[in-house]
Amino acid sequence: MNQVTNKTNLSVYDLESWPNYFSAAFYDMDNQQVLFFEVSWRRNDLPALRHHLNAYREQGIRMVGFNNDAYDYSVLHPVMTDENIRNAYDIYLVNERIINTPWERRFDNNIPDWKKLIVQIDLMKIHHFDNLAKATSLKKIEFAMRSPTLEDLPYPPGIPLEETDHVADTVMNYNVHDIMRTVDFLIISLPALEFRDVMTEKYGMNFTNFNDTKIGKKYFVKQLEAAGVECYGPNGARQTWRDSIHLGSLILPYIQFERYEFNQVLRILHETTIQETKGAFSTSAVVDGFSFDFALGGIHGSLSGVNVHSDDEFIMIDADVASYYPNVAIKNRIFPEHLSSVFCDVYDDVFEQRKKYDKKTVENKAMKLALNGVYGDSNSKFSPFYDPAYTMATTINGQLMLCMLAEQLMKIPQLQMIQINTDGLTVRFPRQYKFHYDALCDWWQKLTCLTLEFVNYKSMYIRDVNNYIAVPVDKPIKYKGVYVPFGAHEDHDDSLEWHKNHSMLIVKKAAVAAILEGIPVRKFITEHKDIYDFFSLAKVARTESLQLLHDVKWDGVVIYRDQVYQDLQKTSRYLVTNSGHKLVKIMKPLVRKTKIVQMYLPGWVSKKITGHNKNISVETEHEYNNAYLLGYRTKDGGSYRRGPNRVMEIEADRMCTIYNTVVDGAVYDIDYNYYIDEAEKLVNGVMGIK
Repeated sequence: MNQVTNKTNLSVYDLESWPNYFSAAFYDMDNQQVLFFEVSWRRNDLPALRHHLNAYREQGIRMVGFNNDAYDYSVLHPVMTDENIRNAYDIYLVNERIINTPWERRFDNNIPDWKKLIVQIDLMKIHHFDNLAKATSLKKIEFAMRSPTLEDLPYPPGIPLEETDHVADTVMNYNVHDIMRTVDFLIISLPALEFRDVMTEKYGMNFTNFNDTKIGKKYFVKQLEAAGVECYGPNGARQTWRDSIHLGSLILPYIQFERYEFNQVLRILHETTIQETKGAFSTSAVVDGFSFDFALGGIHGSLSGVNVHSDDEFIMIDADVASYYPNVAIKNRIFPEHLSSVFCDVYDDVFEQRKKYDKKTVENKAMKLALNGVYGDSNSKFSPFYDPAYTMATTINGQLMLCMLAEQLMKIPQLQMIQINTDGLTVRFPRQYKFHYDALCDWWQKLTCLTLEFVNYKSMYIRDVNNYIAVPVDKPIKYKGVYVPFGAHEDHDDSLEWHKNHSMLIVKKAAVAAILEGIPVRKFITEHKDIYDFFSLAKVARTESLQLLHDVKWDGVVIYRDQVYQDLQKTSRYLVTNSGHKLVKIMKPLVRKTKIVQMYLPGWVSKKITGHNKNISVETEHEYNNAYLLGYRTKDGGSYRRGPNRVMEIEADRMCTIYNTVVDGAVYDIDYNYYIDEAEKLVNGVMGIK
């Protein structure tokens, strides 16, 4: 049995650190017991902790955490190796060096794999939450997992704790809570870990903490190197850098159009030179009332605020290109310049080899990741595939090829363009012209050497290009954007990813039930029993605070409203309720720049200071040096005016109740009208109702 799936060599752990307190909690998956170590004013478990970690090292135990590779193990490694670390404050200094590292240098503190004394499994890395675009905290994962308790750090970091048993026990309970939630996420992640273990054993490379994209990239690099292509040199990844890219030079010779609107796009592309590969090009072509929107990342276009159906007279068909961007490169010999045309041969071989393996096999998944990951990585300045001209040639020609197909299909009488996106298009037309549709698709496939995959749709409910429901004739329903009704905890192909917002799933579920099954929104929502579908998550940054506003009463009578603030966890779960309080986010004041005012102070204090566009009376050097505290000047001499703290309501004009702990059998004062209104907005969005 695989070493991950039997769970006998795994220990989940988490650390907490203050200047006068340190704790480490471990949960051994084998014996299902929690071990807790504390270094504080009341006990010093440091020798026992070192003994415990050395036992893990000798037994080959693998330690599992959330962000443990960049943080937790980087704290524990010096604890294991440096005898000069003797107390909680010594550990805290290590902690501070790590957490104060800027995000862009967050991995500077990582201990290299070859130096690690104990193997680490980092769930944050495996799920790619270390990517800034997908950055996700364990608290947000707890919300998505529907944890009955949602606990945030009980005391502010960096401030010595009050030295009482109560405080120490509170931190201990919080520490244990966090590892148990990490255990929950580990169990969910076991299939991903098993896949990485098999890949590690099969290919002789440690894939343990690789995200899916990195696995695909590494697999493809191995195939290139086996074919004699050098991907890395003495200075790192080989790459092709370009000062500028003339887009017209990338367009394939067989790209041609008949319609004036598409030829205008072609002309613009031929006249465009870019220096950057993001946000540097966009244009649109409106053809027969349908807008084709071009950008460097892909093409988009869609009807909006409508629902469209097949019937006895009309058929609706979606045509997607199989592995579009990989095959655009393969068939047209487009490749990163430094990797030569062998890149296309290897790409093609991976594509063909994948067909030989069942979809459930490790080999099939690895090759799929390689096919999908290489194109995306070609625009990464850290990748051996980096060549922005390759990226642009692939995406621009991909868009233009689809437009060639759309242009010909639009000749079919009464054909209606429904959608066009990165790798396909959806149209509706009279059934009597199905032969013409098939013939045009065959022509396009022969011209481009690409393969179309077809799905017949019964219905599409479209709010816009990114938010819709598509109902195929004989395949599962496809949900996109705000119409995805499944949380990550639900076993569904279209389930939300863990890093997405899982708030108020009841709204999506009710809207989908109304759209597809005709169930009244009010009936669905008021009869729904799963309280977790109603919850929302509020999360604020470190520099902000989350608070409830309370009315102040005297003998039961409100004497003034919303004046008393109650601090909450920075990550809190709440319901919109009939009674309760306003939930607000408190943000830093805005800084308003003002012009510099020169002032001549009497006698020996002849300096320039700044003010609110008026003279400020400053009598002493002490007042001058501290003027920035009064809002008159910044430390570097700049000028600004401080405003008040900004208060933003999380749910405008609604009452909220916090439920960071959910108790079985509790009664909830749900404001059903709020959730009904939100669901009806989604229903109206596909019915053409504003």
